[in-house]
Amino acid sequence: MKLEDALGCLENEEIREQLISKLKTAGEDSKPFQGLKEVLVSLDVPIPSNKDDEVKSHPQNFNKKQTTSKNKFSKNIVNHMFGFTTTQESFDQFCNVSKNWRNAVETKRVDMPNPTNIFESFLLSKMCKQDRFSFFVKFLRVFTKLEFFVTNLILQNWEDVKSLILKSMENLECVKIHLACNPQTLPPDFRLFIFKLLQNSNLNLTQIHLPKLSFFSHKFKFSLC
Repeated sequence: MKLEDALGCLENEEIREQLISKLKTAGEDSKPFQGLKEVLVSLDVPIPSNKDDEVKSHPQNFNKKQTTSKNKFSKNIVNHMFGFTTTQESFDQFCNVSKNWRNAVETKRVDMPNPTNIFESFLLSKMCKQDRFSFFVKFLRVFTKLEFFVTNLILQNWEDVKSLILKSMENLECVKIHLACNPQTLPPDFRLFIFKLLQNSNLNLTQIHLPKLSFFSHKFKFSLC
């Protein structure tokens, strides 16, 4: 059985009911129950209080707690799975499981830089422009570190790439920008772009690497906290 097959079973209401029925039949001392118990404990899944009493006394609170518990359960599983998959694999596989899983993946942050070819992938993507932009914004928000190589292809599509980075890359811990092009071909607003980028992460930045350009030496100022 593959990972997505097992996750599909958990999300399928009919199969889930069958699983609950079989666990009740097997009993508390059975190996299936003990295995499930170990999984719940290792993933720190919240254990609900007595269902019948809570439903009778506070039905609205119970429904709200059910939703909260389900969201937390999804986040705990996704956080656990992130240790065994790449971020790209998480988006490709987990986002399609359910809305809760999609939210868990899109709001997760990882302490690593973005794939260095992600911006070229954005430009070469065959998705329609609106869907493409939305997907890459959500994907890039996962990363706490920016690794950005300014290439000729980037410069040819500067407005799109600039908008994507400023929209998605905030509260970063590290910013590294490298020039893989002629500095003389940089757009006029490149300095302003750098300023806005660092300003959006001013409270979190611990490491900065910028290209050696003349306008950074005395005109460009920023602070680290």
